[in-house]
Amino acid sequence: MRSMVSAEVWKRKTIAFAISVRRLMQLMNAAGDVELRSPARVCPGCGKAAEVVVVPEELCGDCWSKRAIAAWKVVPASGAVPER
Repeated sequence: MRSMVSAEVWKRKTIAFAISVRRLMQLMNAAGDVELRSPARVCPGCGKAAEVVVVPEELCGDCWSKRAIAAWKVVPASGAVPER
């Protein structure tokens, strides 16, 4: 997670959200990073102001998470035997 140089004091809720988005990215092996932006940027997905932005897509954390989860496919482990 990268942060831009600023004298901004981030709310604990904002930091926690950025960490959760970053963990989701790691879990899904997604390329990119999470940035904290001040002033907030307008998300091209939902049009809301966003302090937590996923780059290079430039989407807010909410939009990126929704798209990533919707596209996520669980692949069964090779050689796994289903339980009876």
